[in-house]
Amino acid sequence: MAGAPRFYVRQLDGIRFYAFLLVFIHHTKPLGAYPILNGVLQKVHAYGWMGVDLFFVLSAFLITRLLLLEYDYTGSISIKSFIIRRCLRIWPLYYLMLLFGFFIATRLQVTPTEFFIPSFSLSPDTERMWDLVRSYLGFYSVFLGNISHAIWGAPMIGIGLMWSISIEEQFYIIWPFILRSLAHSRRKILIFAMCGLVFSVLMRLLLYSRTAHPMIWALTVTRLDPIMLGIILALWCSDNYLKLKGVLGLGLLYAVTLLPGNVEHQSIHVVWLYLMVATAFLLLVNVVVASRSQVMAAFFSNRVVVYLGQISYGLYLTHQTIGLIARRTILPKMPGLSGWMIYVGSSLLATIVVSMVLYHFYERTFLRLKGRYSIVASRPDCEVKSSGLEKGQLGTENG
Repeated sequence: MAGAPRFYVRQLDGIRFYAFLLVFIHHTKPLGAYPILNGVLQKVHAYGWMGVDLFFVLSAFLITRLLLLEYDYTGSISIKSFIIRRCLRIWPLYYLMLLFGFFIATRLQVTPTEFFIPSFSLSPDTERMWDLVRSYLGFYSVFLGNISHAIWGAPMIGIGLMWSISIEEQFYIIWPFILRSLAHSRRKILIFAMCGLVFSVLMRLLLYSRTAHPMIWALTVTRLDPIMLGIILALWCSDNYLKLKGVLGLGLLYAVTLLPGNVEHQSIHVVWLYLMVATAFLLLVNVVVASRSQVMAAFFSNRVVVYLGQISYGLYLTHQTIGLIARRTILPKMPGLSGWMIYVGSSLLATIVVSMVLYHFYERTFLRLKGRYSIVASRPDCEVKSSGLEKGQLGTENG
């Protein structure tokens, strides 16, 4: 469409890869008796779940920004085109991995701990399959997997992490309708997002002492903080006070690691923990997107990191299953530091290779169709030389 707005920021793809890396480390078996090295890795492993919140912030920011640009350009928001674009982006790989995961679950001889469902019988295979289908497959098939996850826990390695996709899909279904009614007033969008933020905090306050993990972890109403703050970032992203924002963002993340317990404990600290993490990522994403620093560009805009960010959806959906296979294949035969390093390296490399194959020979078929329904160009081929950042405001064309 001639003269249509464009919005592509290389750094966002870079951030996606680092978000995946956090989740990858979180799902990696911790290193054994190497106190100095293990101390650092253990901390990253314990808080790698933050990568999911970073994905939420990025999704809400990008979707809101694109829809607002569409509204400014056309005077409306085509919900039909938006839903088709999201389906073509999310559904093909999601359903492929969903079916693959349930198929693999009946054939990998895993322990109850690895399945996270000790109350279920894991033998014989037929009984196990029906347990999983009855309690999980229906929910995950209609993107309500986070609800079954909240009630019964994660179903299995490779499928359990899809609860976050359910939350994103729920956001994609509801948000365009709300935004279309509010798009004429940025102030109303801001008020809505602030109300959603307060609601999420209040829901955690209500539930933290009445429920057990992973109820707060997986319910949409208790995990709105990064989504609401991503919406606010789409309105507020600027190049003002970048150093201050960076210091505050890193400071908040550090403060989270000092809180007693973690998300699985559901103590009173979980009420504000998610808010602190989401606020930190709002600030840090703003810094990365708006900064013209060469150092920042080297970390977030180099070709390799950007490419890995573009295939991060596949990385996210495949890494846990591949990691399980690598762990059970390598670690029993090669204990110690060298075995652990081979296990982690081979898991990451295999995940990248599999995701590349899926992206180029499967996902891109649907992504090409997706372009037919795009009103605002948002992929690398729309990139322009100018940063598009005027003083204090994120512009519509970003390179």
